[in-house]
Amino acid sequence: FVSANKPTLSYTLSHPSFSSFPLSLTLSPLSSLSLLSLPPLSLPRRLVKRAIGLAGSPSGLFSMPIGITANSKDELFIADRQACKITKLAPDGRVVGSYGRQGRGSGGLRHPESVAVTTDRLFVVDTGNNCIQAMSLKSGKFKVIGGRGVPDGIQLREPQGVAVDEVRGRLYITDAGYNCLLCVSLATLEPSLPSGRAGTVL
Repeated sequence: FVSANKPTLSYTLSHPSFSSFPLSLTLSPLSSLSLLSLPPLSLPRRLVKRAIGLAGSPSGLFSMPIGITANSKDELFIADRQACKITKLAPDGRVVGSYGRQGRGSGGLRHPESVAVTTDRLFVVDTGNNCIQAMSLKSGKFKVIGGRGVPDGIQLREPQGVAVDEVRGRLYITDAGYNCLLCVSLATLEPSLPSGRAGTVL
């Protein structure tokens, strides 16, 4: 997904040399490209500004980082699938926040895989719990806004990805279970009609 007003891009891909392990990257508003790689990706030194985290080290930070997004301040939010948490990094790579815990319900995460951020909220695809959670950046409180059987929420089956467009006030969710893309109002968190069906290309 690419934002229309800001040079912010989130993309997930696989590479044959990594046995289909996912890679995730984000381009911040300050034109800094951040890449998550499992296992570590070999890139020319001239292309790498900073490497953060080593598996197994005391300050490794991550267990299985799989989703990443950046805000307007060039801060990074990283979904750690195995650690069941979201880590916030300052532009210089320092850890300045950690959100969520392993479990269910609001604030409980099981294998989060995708994140998107606005000026006041962080949206998390909680894959293991088959739901989407929204966290207030001011209070740090989570709320389940969609999933299977969520009362007065967005009905989802297998949410996989999330992105935001603050200019148009939209939240986009990809749902592998329903084979569709949902467009949701950021103001009301009410979905418009989903797009797509099994076997179609949007």
